[in-house]
Amino acid sequence: MVSTFRAESPNTWAEGSFYARGQLVPDQTEGKGRNGPFTKLKLRCFLLTPEALEALVCWPKRLEVFQLKFSFGDDYSTMGLHTEWTLAMLKQILAIHRSTLRSIKLYAVNVAGLADFDLREFESLEELSLSSACTGHQYPVQSYMMGSFTNLLAPRLRVFQWDLTLENQQHCEGMDSFDQKEEDWLRALVREALARGCPLQSIEIKFTPSSSHCFNGIYPWDRMDALGADLRPYGIKVRYNTPSINREEFSKTVENTKKQEA
Repeated sequence: MVSTFRAESPNTWAEGSFYARGQLVPDQTEGKGRNGPFTKLKLRCFLLTPEALEALVCWPKRLEVFQLKFSFGDDYSTMGLHTEWTLAMLKQILAIHRSTLRSIKLYAVNVAGLADFDLREFESLEELSLSSACTGHQYPVQSYMMGSFTNLLAPRLRVFQWDLTLENQQHCEGMDSFDQKEEDWLRALVREALARGCPLQSIEIKFTPSSSHCFNGIYPWDRMDALGADLRPYGIKVRYNTPSINREEFSKTVENTKKQEA
């Protein structure tokens, strides 16, 4: 099993692979102490144990950027040595750098939900990026796993990125993957940010549906635009990637669906 990584400093960067052999901690961290020559750590398909990740995170004296995409294989069939990764577990490991981390990006973690994922002590965090699976919007999540989205609001958070790409690549997200529930969730997050004086400036949504079928007949980017219009007076911008389905195509599909159902 192989986990890929990229470590960067202002002047240098390195990338490579860690090979999982039982419970071994990556050789690069052993005996080094907190003197790793990098401030950015980007991991993909991390198949090792929490102990290995903790050793890697503890390696640099100062970590400013952390990214983890897939705590399992990106082929969706390869499992790692640990299969119960949660956001709460990652938060505990990253907490050693809570005074320096400026950016955290997490996508495709084994267990969904925000329970115990509390970032309020991450005093330098300005950018947070989560997949909608991490926040519990793709799979059924039990109540004890939900946690509070208000705990995402670090005191200096300026940018919240939400990636609605489906983790299960056997299916593609549909037009209703950004629906009333998702809109309401973002509105509630912003209301809490305003109430707390959180300096939130931007919500960035990644949404690339491949199907124009939409059960409620509402063009999802209209929802995003309406959200942006409502938040503009508060100095908060809503951004999204270029729509993958134009309004004309969407309108034709809605019209055809109505004819079929008539």
